[in-house]
Amino acid sequence: KLDEAIDELQKLILLQPENTLAKQQLADCLMRTGKIDDARSLLKSALQTEPTHYPSLVLLGQLEASDGRAADA
Repeated sequence: KLDEAIDELQKLILLQPENTLAKQQLADCLMRTGKIDDARSLLKSALQTEPTHYPSLVLLGQLEASDGRAADA
């Protein structure tokens, strides 16, 4: 189901490029499929739109910590 979710979220983001929640959810799916760099990039993009988006901040922190970047987390 992750592949389906990724496809749908990508379509949504094309229609609504400022949709921070969709970007965060897509990043979560990408992390689960091992696409860490893509997820990181997407989360940073989401936070440029909405710097205080808590779910994106948490997910980026988790990603950085699990990737051995504790200082960035």
